[in-house]
Amino acid sequence: MEFHAQVADSNQFWESRATLNNIGQGGLYFECWTAPRLKRGNVAKFTFTTEPPNFGCVSSPIKAQAVVKRSEFRGAGTENYGVALEFLDAPLFN
Repeated sequence: MEFHAQVADSNQFWESRATLNNIGQGGLYFECWTAPRLKRGNVAKFTFTTEPPNFGCVSSPIKAQAVVKRSEFRGAGTENYGVALEFLDAPLFN
């Protein structure tokens, strides 16, 4: 997937390719290849565009405001970095 993050009250934004590993009512978890400029506690507006446009029963793009709960180095044999987000409002699909 592709994702774009716009950090609240800032001109900072970040976009990258990533793998969506898990999504639920409360948030999602993804892995990416480069160190995210997102730190625990950052609040941002996120847009996720999956390929194909449907990920299970979820339609892309997914838009939500969320807080970063965890950002971690995953190590060799993975996508390198994992990011866990908690939705602050209900995500919008498609």
